[in-house]
Formats: sequence, structure tokens, C-alpha cells
Amino acid sequence: MSNPSPTEILLQAVALNGLAFGLALVTLLLCRLAGRARFVPDAVSARSNHTEPTSRAGGLIVALCFAAGAGGLAVAGYTSQAALNLLVLVAGAATVGFLDDVLDLSAPTKLVSLIVLGLLSALLCGPIAALPVPLLGWTALPAVLGYALAALWVLGFVNVFNFMDGLNGMAGTTGMVLLSGLALFCPGAGPAGGALYLAFLCLAGSLFGFLVRNIRRGAPFLGDAGSLGLGTGISAGALLLVREGGGGEIPYLLAVGAMPFLADVATTLVQRARRRAPLMQAHKEHAYQRLREAGYSHDAVSAAYGALSAVLVTLAVLLQPLAVPSVLVLLAAGGAAAWACLVRGMLRAKGYEARTEEERARSSSVSRSREGGNAPSEVAAASA
Repeated sequence: MSNPSPTEILLQAVALNGLAFGLALVTLLLCRLAGRARFVPDAVSARSNHTEPTSRAGGLIVALCFAAGAGGLAVAGYTSQAALNLLVLVAGAATVGFLDDVLDLSAPTKLVSLIVLGLLSALLCGPIAALPVPLLGWTALPAVLGYALAALWVLGFVNVFNFMDGLNGMAGTTGMVLLSGLALFCPGAGPAGGALYLAFLCLAGSLFGFLVRNIRRGAPFLGDAGSLGLGTGISAGALLLVREGGGGEIPYLLAVGAMPFLADVATTLVQRARRRAPLMQAHKEHAYQRLREAGYSHDAVSAAYGALSAVLVTLAVLLQPLAVPSVLVLLAAGGAAAWACLVRGMLRAKGYEARTEEERARSSSVSRSREGGNAPSEVAAASA
């Protein structure tokens, strides 16, 4: 097959940009309608960051537009088994999420559904063949263990996105960054480079349309349909790239790019486990939620996480040829440290840590006074 001419390359680029722009525009218009109609409303609760019922149909719209784009490409002949598998998995995850948005599934039902999704993802995407072990190199895994690890990878990543979808633009911004990274990890670009690249383009275009509306108006929300669908599309997409010949290091490089999310969730779970707090109970203890409580806007927090993720994805792409286990571990550790410095610096800039220390001191003082039988000074003064 002869190489495409410059004119053919230009036409392909125009067609791809037109496809992404068209999906973004349709998604934006549908999100506008859903937001105004409050379709699938999200009621206000104690842990909400909104003050009135808001539509959470954004993720459903993103999934439908992605399916329309990827399906249209399949009809036109620009498809592959990997791209079809990605479409099936995103559709399945979005369906589970939408049912949860509408019916409020019980925790056990949702967990079982996500486990099934993880197992299906492993079967359709293939196993994780090796683990990066510093100083020892790549350690091959038995097939059964590789499939189990692939299922856990998707299951864990989906839950991380679900946990982190709490502010306008939060999951969408980082999702766009990670999808861009996956596109750059593809062996080629455009129709000649692979149908999986086109599938990522459809998902990114659909997500971008939602993101524009969500950031500008705050409605609709992504909902579980969106966070589960997006998390599945990204994590399963990385496994599919490996199967398509992209390199076994891709899931680990993607994890480096997602380190702001992964570190936030891991740190929060460890802190709650140390206090013996219920891990499955809803809460507002994530670092991004504390940043919001400190006084930062939704946009500022989402932009901070997205910008750090963009830096890490760029490093991951540039260092892919050098992605030996030791480099991967250093990248991951550096990403986690950068996230910790970012969060601490932002909290200190608002004086948040000083305020919380004062509140803890007051709480401890009041507690000691009560244990000693002495009333707090405010109560004593009132009695006098």
C-alpha cells in the first residue's frame, strides 16, 4: 500500500476534526436541553456541592454520542475488534451507571455489577502480562493472574473516577487529558493508524461538548453513567492498546498520568481506615473536597488537578521509550509527591491548615473541660 499524499493527509485531518467538533456540538446541545429540563435530577444532600436539584444526565449523553460516532465509523468501515470491544464496555458501564442514577442501586448490587464489568473487560481486552519490578525488570505473570489483575485494574480505575467526580469539570478535565495521552500512545494516528485511535477521538469529542457546558453552567452533571463509562473507556482503552501492539508499559504510564486522582483516593482511604471509618460510606474527606471547603472554586480545583495530570501525561509520553520498571516507579512516586505538594500549597495559601488546627484545639479543649466536669466558658458565662 502506497503512502498517503499530502492532500489525502490534509483531508483526513479535516474529516477527523470535523467528526470531533460535530460530536462535541451535538453533546453540548443535548446537555443544554437536559440541564434546563433537569432530566434525571440529582437531589441536594449533606455531601453535595450544589444547592438545588440538577440534572445528572451528562454522562448518558456523552455515552450516546460516543456510541453514535463509533457506530457511524463502524458502518463506514473504520473499525476493528478492539474498537468494538471498547464500545461494548463503555456502553455496559454507562448502562450500570445510568441505572444507579435513576434507581439508586444498593451498594452490593452496584459492586457486583462493577465486578462483572471488570471481568468482562479482562476477557475482551486481555490480561496484564507483566509487572514492573525495580532492579529485576519486567516479571511475567501467569495467565490467570494476568486476567485477574486486568479485571482489578478496570474495577479500581472505574471506582477512582466515581469517587473523584464531585466538582464541575473535575472528572471531565482529567478525562480529556488521559484520553489525549491514550491517543498519543496509539501506534499511529488517523484512519490509517487504527480504529482504536478514532474511538478515542469520538469519546474525547463527546466529552469535550459536555465539559464546555458543565464548566460554564454547572449543569448537567456527569452522573454515574458518565464517571463509570469514562473510567471504563480509559482503563480498558489502555489494555486494548497493549493488545494492539502499543507496548505493555502503557497501563502503568497511564497510571502515572492519573496519579492526582489515584493519590487522592488512596490517601483518603488510608486515612479513613486508620480511623476505622466505614470505607464504603459517602463522605467529604477527599483532598479536592477540602480544597473546595478552603475557598477555591470548582474551576480552580479542577484546573489544578487537570494541569498536573497534563504535565505527568506529557512526561509519560516523552519517556515511553525509557519506560523500564525503575523509571516507572520514579515517575509514579514523583507524581504522587507533586500532588501532595500541590494540595498542601493550595491549602496553606488559604490558611486552611491553620484553621483546622485551631478547630481541633478548641474541640480538644472543650472535650477535656467536659470530662473534668467544667462547662465551656461560653456556657458558664451564660449561666452566670
